[in-house]
Amino acid sequence: MQYFRLHRKTYKYLTKIDDTEYSEKAEFRKKVLDDFEKLQDGGASKKVILSVLGVTRATYYRWKTQYKREGMEGLEPKSTRPKNVRRPMWDNGLEGKVLALRKKFVLFGKYKITVLLKRELGETVSRSTVGRVLASLVKRGLVFPVSFYTGKYQPKPRVFDYYAQRIPCGLKPKVPGDLIQIDHMSVKIDSGKEIKHFEATCPITRYSVGQAHRRATSQTASDFLDFVQKRLPFRLRSVQVYVGSESM
Repeated sequence: MQYFRLHRKTYKYLTKIDDTEYSEKAEFRKKVLDDFEKLQDGGASKKVILSVLGVTRATYYRWKTQYKREGMEGLEPKSTRPKNVRRPMWDNGLEGKVLALRKKFVLFGKYKITVLLKRELGETVSRSTVGRVLASLVKRGLVFPVSFYTGKYQPKPRVFDYYAQRIPCGLKPKVPGDLIQIDHMSVKIDSGKEIKHFEATCPITRYSVGQAHRRATSQTASDFLDFVQKRLPFRLRSVQVYVGSESM
């Protein structure tokens, strides 16, 4: 007995069931399209609906056209990679010369290698070009970075834990109270003592609130946040802070 199995997309088409997991952006765009239809059926104007949903007219109709043509897959974010990608501006000859010098002088960077290229090999290139060549060689594993030989501390990538989250790409403040920027700095006064100056600024209105404390702790940061909420002439919607222990 022989069994024949159809393609998975065929079953989806016959059963009309889509079990594909889509991204949050695609789900959000589909929700915008659904909410637009509901509000329009309720008698609201298109201008008011778009203002409430927070999207422009062109964006809405672009999403609508993509969804009509491709379904949920059309609402997935498209790649933003440029069609014409920048290519290396150096040839294999220059790369070979830099590689030879770097292997001979393993602790030399782009500044010294640029001087050696001009003095010993007669090759005049910019320091930036030499730096890009070195970065390409390190990336491909042809040479090791200087820290491999010196054992110096390598800065770790920034870590966002449960209380500090990276701002979503494209998110910008629209009304007063959005993304109030809170930061503090150390200031020395005439007596020689050091104080912590906390400041909150609204990027829309440029309205700022400041307060001085002796120390920058979680308690003083919390007190300053309460102070900001009382002094702002508009409602505080969200804050933008740097990653610091007192921000917790």
